[in-house]
Amino acid sequence: GAAAAHTSVACVKAHSSLVAALDDLDVLPPAVGLHSFSGSAHQIGQLLSTRAGPRLYFGFSHTVNVAMGGAAEPQPALLDAIRAVPERKLLVESDCADERSATLALPLALRLVADARGWTLERAARTTTENGLRFLRGDDGDDRDAGGAERPVCVACEPTAGSDESARPRLLVVSQCSR
Repeated sequence: GAAAAHTSVACVKAHSSLVAALDDLDVLPPAVGLHSFSGSAHQIGQLLSTRAGPRLYFGFSHTVNVAMGGAAEPQPALLDAIRAVPERKLLVESDCADERSATLALPLALRLVADARGWTLERAARTTTENGLRFLRGDDGDDRDAGGAERPVCVACEPTAGSDESARPRLLVVSQCSR
């Protein structure tokens, strides 16, 4: 069976070791989030080919993936990596500890993904929100459990709706509920 806990993995310059580790796991968590993923498009392919591949989600943040690297603009390799992630496995992160900073950083992460994929901000927000909910459920299915009952997931606020590209999405807070 699968492990009960979702897992978030931070991996810096050790993606080959991560591929080996994922192949060696006896018990897989229901979902594995690769936090502020910094590997290449090629490494994404390698990771997806592991036993854990179907359970992997790739998170990107402007804070780590662009700003901490000292770049004013995203590097081409980062944009290629974002494009290499299957649409249903793509996440955005603020990578900030406080709400104020996260509120400022999340739209930058959404813009990063939207620009890399050629999407609107609205599509990036909708897609990554749906993916985040699937990650928390630990499955790739719909919003119902095997018995047909709706799964409890709380969303504190949703991205701003509408097609106005100048509108900044609001902070999305997702957590599992115990209802």
